[in-house]
Amino acid sequence: MIKLHQFAPAFGLPNASPFCMKLETYLRMVKLPFEIVPFDLNQLKNAPKGKMPYIEDAGKTLADSTLIIDYLKASYGDPLDGWLSSKQRAVELAFQRLLEENLYWAVVYTRWIEPEGWAKTKVAFFG
Repeated sequence: MIKLHQFAPAFGLPNASPFCMKLETYLRMVKLPFEIVPFDLNQLKNAPKGKMPYIEDAGKTLADSTLIIDYLKASYGDPLDGWLSSKQRAVELAFQRLLEENLYWAVVYTRWIEPEGWAKTKVAFFG
């Protein structure tokens, strides 16, 4: 069974990290059996890239939500978007990059810089 290492739920969401939530949602949508390993700060020491999420599957430890999903598609098939044309895949990739590499920083700013967001982030992450 796939072991998913990720942060604990926060802000009323399954996860405070969009990348952890992306991977967990993917696993649920493709109906792959997995278990969430309860979060512990020591997990970061074992994380291949020093960040969350990462998985353990079939004796392999993999990090980075996009690379993990690519691995899962190659290992278990692609029931969600295997039917997409190359043009549709290009559009999918463009939107993914827009969200993950550009708009993500708006979330970071509102959580860590704006006083109202920081007040909530401090409680959610550092209790």
